[in-house]
Parts: sequence; C-alpha cells; structure tokens
Amino acid sequence: MIDFIICKIEDGYYAFNLDNVQRIIESKDLTNVSDSSIYIDGIMTYENQPIEIINLRRVLNFKEYKNEITKILIYKHNDNILGLIVDAIENIVHLNESEVEFMETGTRENNLIDVSRVVEIDNTLVSIVNNINIDTIRNQK
Repeated sequence: MIDFIICKIEDGYYAFNLDNVQRIIESKDLTNVSDSSIYIDGIMTYENQPIEIINLRRVLNFKEYKNEITKILIYKHNDNILGLIVDAIENIVHLNESEVEFMETGTRENNLIDVSRVVEIDNTLVSIVNNINIDTIRNQK
C-alpha cells in the first residue's frame, strides 16, 4: 500500500506520495527573487532554510488564481526541498499498485512534472505525480 495526498489544482486532481510530503502549511508572504524562473513565486524560510515556492498552476498551464487560503505542500524529492502551491487539499488515500494505471499518452506535462500514472477514486480520475523536474523548472526564465 502506498499513501497519497490528493490535491486540487484548477479542475484536476493530483496525487503526491505522502512519503515526499513533509508538511502542509497555509500560504505565507513570499520573498521575491529577481531573475528567477517564471514558475517560482518566491522563497520562504522552512526549518531555518530558504526554499523555493513553485506555482503548480503555472507549471500545468492553468490561469492564475488568487485564493486567500492557498496551501503549500513542503515537498522533498531526492535532495531538494521545495514548496508546491496547490488550490486545496482534498484527501489522503491508501492505494495498492494494482489500482494504478499507466497512461498510454501524455506521460509528461510540458516536461516539468511527470504524471504518467492515473487512478480512479470515487469516479474521479486522479493524476499521480511521479516526479517534479526541479532543474528544468529553475531554468525556465
């Protein structure tokens, strides 16, 4: 069994492996960084370390949306810790590998985020995020 946290972004649902999510916080004031990637909203301090905050709406090519109660997932992948802005946290689910299907096409969303697997939960398709390509995101000016 694998635990996932389901997040809503625009009209889509995305699942992140709970092992990679260190914490969920409400949005905070971010410090702008000049000459940073178009996908990075700014930086904030987390556990006395600066972390980049990635706007997943921009990464997924959705229109900008300001919500006063935006959530930030503190996400760790390999040696990178970063914040991921999502619209809402929907649920935590436990899945068997047999419930997860590989997509035949569209395995990547613009090479920035790998969503090559899907699962149906309560008649809703949920894209499973396998990887966030942080180096590619950082280099998009």
